[in-house]
Amino acid sequence: MEVSLRVRCSKGTYVRTLAEDLARALGSCAHLTALRRTAVAPFPAEALVSMEAVEADPAAVPLLSADAALPQLPEALLDAGLMQRLRQGQVVRQPAAEARAQTLVRIYGPGRQFLGIGRQEPTGDGAVLLHPVRLFNDLGQNPT
Repeated sequence: MEVSLRVRCSKGTYVRTLAEDLARALGSCAHLTALRRTAVAPFPAEALVSMEAVEADPAAVPLLSADAALPQLPEALLDAGLMQRLRQGQVVRQPAAEARAQTLVRIYGPGRQFLGIGRQEPTGDGAVLLHPVRLFNDLGQNPT
């Protein structure tokens, strides 16, 4: 018997294990003959590009910026001085209008240059401490 399923799931779901669990519940066994991902959050299905298209014409495939995968994270904007300190691994302090809880943030420098991911921690006095978590430290570029 062959069954086709369409599964909408969150990250961390093992579809192969799901197939085995379904078969077990039916008193049988199963394996996958094919697995095709039709969407990856937060990107719409129509934005996905097949590997065949990439191999056929790599220059025609549009590249997205790294921060396009992180729309759920709030932004933290840094001036050139704070950006330089953060890139050196230092925790930086800056005013924050709405930081009420510790959270991950997308960090941008001057000109909306995406720097990476940080963790902001409210201090209780209207400021936040911004800790570097994962940064793109292309020191060959002019940081301003």
